[in-house]
Amino acid sequence: YHSGSSTAVSLEALLLGHEEPVTSLTWRKRKNINEKPCLLSSSMDRTILLWMDDEDVWAPVSRVGSAGGILGGSIGASLMGFVDARFSPNCNRIVGHGYGGSIHLWTQEELAQLEAMKTDEEKQEEDEEDELLNARWVADPCVTGHFRSVEDMAWDPEGEYLLTTSTDQTTRLWA
Repeated sequence: YHSGSSTAVSLEALLLGHEEPVTSLTWRKRKNINEKPCLLSSSMDRTILLWMDDEDVWAPVSRVGSAGGILGGSIGASLMGFVDARFSPNCNRIVGHGYGGSIHLWTQEELAQLEAMKTDEEKQEEDEEDELLNARWVADPCVTGHFRSVEDMAWDPEGEYLLTTSTDQTTRLWA
Protein backbone atom coordinates (compact mmCIF):
# COMPACT_ATOMS: atom_id res chain seq x y z
CA TYR A 1 0.00 0.00 0.00
CA HIS A 2 1.29 3.41 -0.98
CA SER A 3 -0.28 6.50 0.55
CA GLY A 4 -1.94 8.69 -2.03
CA SER A 5 -2.35 5.93 -4.61
CA SER A 6 -5.51 4.02 -5.37
CA THR A 7 -6.41 0.90 -7.26
CA ALA A 8 -9.62 0.17 -9.11
CA VAL A 9 -10.81 -3.38 -9.66
CA SER A 10 -13.73 -4.41 -11.82
CA LEU A 11 -15.24 -7.77 -12.77
CA GLU A 12 -14.17 -8.65 -16.33
CA ALA A 13 -16.13 -11.88 -16.71
CA LEU A 14 -17.78 -14.72 -14.87
CA LEU A 15 -16.52 -18.04 -16.24
CA LEU A 16 -19.16 -20.78 -16.18
CA GLY A 17 -18.36 -24.23 -17.53
CA HIS A 18 -17.31 -26.63 -14.80
CA GLU A 19 -19.87 -28.77 -12.97
CA GLU A 20 -17.90 -29.07 -9.71
CA PRO A 21 -15.49 -26.81 -7.74
CA VAL A 22 -12.58 -25.30 -9.66
CA THR A 23 -9.24 -26.32 -8.10
CA SER A 24 -6.67 -24.32 -10.09
CA LEU A 25 -6.19 -21.56 -12.66
CA THR A 26 -3.14 -20.69 -14.71
CA TRP A 27 -2.42 -18.37 -17.63
CA ARG A 28 -0.86 -19.56 -20.87
CA LYS A 29 2.39 -17.79 -21.69
CA ARG A 30 1.86 -15.55 -24.72
CA LYS A 31 4.18 -16.07 -27.67
CA ASN A 32 3.68 -12.47 -28.81
CA ILE A 33 1.85 -9.34 -27.68
CA ASN A 34 -0.97 -9.82 -30.22
CA GLU A 35 -1.86 -13.32 -29.06
CA LYS A 36 -5.14 -13.61 -27.19
CA PRO A 37 -4.91 -14.44 -23.49
CA CYS A 38 -5.74 -18.04 -22.57
CA LEU A 39 -6.65 -19.44 -19.17
CA LEU A 40 -6.45 -23.06 -18.03
CA SER A 41 -8.77 -24.29 -15.25
CA SER A 42 -8.95 -27.66 -13.51
CA SER A 43 -11.88 -28.96 -11.55
CA MET A 44 -13.24 -31.68 -9.33
CA ASP A 45 -15.53 -32.63 -12.25
CA ARG A 46 -12.49 -34.38 -13.81
CA THR A 47 -12.12 -31.87 -16.61
CA ILE A 48 -9.61 -29.21 -17.58
CA LEU A 49 -10.90 -26.29 -19.65
CA LEU A 50 -9.02 -23.83 -21.87
CA TRP A 51 -10.71 -20.41 -21.88
CA MET A 52 -10.25 -17.58 -24.37
CA ASP A 53 -11.70 -14.11 -24.77
CA ASP A 54 -13.70 -14.11 -27.99
CA GLU A 55 -15.08 -10.63 -28.70
CA ASP A 56 -15.39 -9.66 -25.01
CA VAL A 57 -16.93 -12.99 -23.99
CA TRP A 58 -14.79 -15.57 -22.17
CA ALA A 59 -15.73 -19.07 -23.27
CA PRO A 60 -14.18 -22.54 -23.11
CA VAL A 61 -12.50 -23.41 -26.42
CA SER A 62 -11.23 -26.88 -25.46
CA ARG A 63 -12.00 -29.49 -22.81
CA VAL A 64 -9.73 -32.35 -21.79
CA GLY A 65 -10.23 -35.02 -19.18
CA SER A 66 -13.36 -37.07 -18.69
CA ALA A 67 -16.12 -35.66 -20.88
CA GLY A 68 -18.75 -37.35 -18.74
CA GLY A 69 -17.49 -35.84 -15.50
CA ILE A 70 -17.46 -38.32 -12.62
CA LEU A 71 -18.60 -41.32 -14.70
CA GLY A 72 -16.30 -42.89 -17.25
CA GLY A 73 -12.74 -41.81 -17.84
CA SER A 74 -9.35 -43.22 -18.55
CA ILE A 75 -7.67 -46.02 -16.62
CA GLY A 76 -5.85 -44.49 -13.66
CA ALA A 77 -8.22 -41.53 -13.50
CA SER A 78 -9.13 -40.35 -10.06
CA LEU A 79 -12.82 -40.20 -9.21
CA MET A 80 -12.05 -37.02 -7.27
CA GLY A 81 -11.06 -34.82 -10.19
CA PHE A 82 -7.98 -32.73 -10.87
CA VAL A 83 -6.04 -30.85 -8.21
CA ASP A 84 -3.97 -28.76 -10.62
CA ALA A 85 -3.24 -28.27 -14.32
CA ARG A 86 -0.40 -26.49 -16.11
CA PHE A 87 0.90 -25.77 -19.58
CA SER A 88 4.36 -27.00 -20.56
CA PRO A 89 6.89 -24.18 -21.13
CA ASN A 90 6.32 -24.19 -24.90
CA CYS A 91 2.53 -24.48 -24.31
CA ASN A 92 2.00 -27.53 -26.54
CA ARG A 93 1.25 -29.89 -23.64
CA ILE A 94 -1.10 -29.83 -20.68
CA VAL A 95 -0.48 -31.77 -17.49
CA GLY A 96 -3.08 -32.38 -14.81
CA HIS A 97 -2.79 -34.33 -11.61
CA GLY A 98 -5.41 -35.96 -9.46
CA TYR A 99 -5.85 -36.66 -5.77
CA GLY A 100 -4.96 -40.31 -6.27
CA GLY A 101 -1.46 -39.52 -7.55
CA SER A 102 -2.07 -40.01 -11.27
CA ILE A 103 -0.48 -37.69 -13.83
CA HIS A 104 -2.47 -36.98 -17.00
CA LEU A 105 -0.86 -35.48 -20.11
CA TRP A 106 -2.33 -34.10 -23.32
CA THR A 107 -0.33 -33.04 -26.37
CA GLN A 108 -1.53 -30.54 -28.93
CA GLU A 109 -1.59 -32.08 -32.39
CA GLU A 110 0.70 -30.37 -34.85
CA LEU A 111 -1.15 -27.85 -36.95
CA ALA A 112 0.37 -29.33 -40.11
CA GLN A 113 -1.28 -32.69 -39.34
CA LEU A 114 -4.63 -31.00 -38.78
CA GLU A 115 -4.32 -28.98 -41.99
CA ALA A 116 -3.55 -32.13 -44.00
CA MET A 117 -6.78 -33.75 -42.76
CA LYS A 118 -9.00 -30.79 -43.80
CA THR A 119 -10.78 -30.55 -47.12
CA ASP A 120 -10.12 -27.61 -49.45
CA GLU A 121 -13.56 -26.23 -48.59
CA GLU A 122 -12.79 -26.25 -44.85
CA LYS A 123 -9.48 -24.48 -45.47
CA GLN A 124 -11.21 -21.71 -47.43
CA GLU A 125 -13.86 -21.16 -44.75
CA GLU A 126 -11.37 -20.62 -41.96
CA ASP A 127 -9.91 -17.25 -41.09
CA GLU A 128 -6.48 -16.76 -39.59
CA GLU A 129 -7.65 -17.62 -36.05
CA ASP A 130 -5.55 -18.29 -33.00
CA GLU A 131 -4.17 -21.83 -33.07
CA LEU A 132 -5.87 -22.70 -29.77
CA LEU A 133 -9.35 -22.17 -31.20
CA ASN A 134 -8.72 -25.06 -33.59
CA ALA A 135 -6.43 -27.11 -31.37
CA ARG A 136 -6.97 -30.81 -30.88
CA TRP A 137 -5.51 -32.21 -27.67
CA VAL A 138 -4.53 -35.89 -27.70
CA ALA A 139 -4.38 -37.81 -24.42
CA ASP A 140 -1.05 -39.46 -23.69
CA PRO A 141 -0.93 -42.62 -21.54
CA CYS A 142 -1.70 -41.90 -17.91
CA VAL A 143 1.42 -41.88 -15.73
CA THR A 144 1.24 -43.45 -12.29
CA GLY A 145 3.80 -43.91 -9.57
CA HIS A 146 2.63 -41.77 -6.69
CA PHE A 147 0.12 -43.57 -4.51
CA ARG A 148 -1.13 -40.47 -2.68
CA SER A 149 -2.07 -36.98 -3.71
CA VAL A 150 0.34 -35.04 -5.91
CA GLU A 151 0.75 -31.67 -4.18
CA ASP A 152 2.89 -29.73 -6.64
CA MET A 153 4.54 -30.01 -10.02
CA ALA A 154 6.94 -28.01 -12.16
CA TRP A 155 8.29 -28.26 -15.71
CA ASP A 156 11.94 -27.67 -16.48
CA PRO A 157 12.41 -24.54 -18.68
CA GLU A 158 12.68 -26.58 -21.91
CA GLY A 159 9.65 -28.78 -21.12
CA GLU A 160 11.58 -32.06 -21.25
CA TYR A 161 11.18 -33.01 -17.59
CA LEU A 162 8.32 -32.78 -15.13
CA LEU A 163 8.97 -32.78 -11.39
CA THR A 164 6.17 -33.87 -9.03
CA THR A 165 5.95 -34.06 -5.26
CA SER A 166 3.40 -36.05 -3.28
CA THR A 167 2.04 -36.73 0.18
CA ASP A 168 3.44 -40.25 -0.27
CA GLN A 169 6.77 -38.61 0.75
CA THR A 170 8.34 -38.94 -2.71
CA THR A 171 9.46 -36.55 -5.40
CA ARG A 172 9.55 -37.93 -8.91
CA LEU A 173 11.30 -36.68 -12.03
CA TRP A 174 9.50 -37.67 -15.25
CA ALA A 175 11.17 -37.56 -18.68
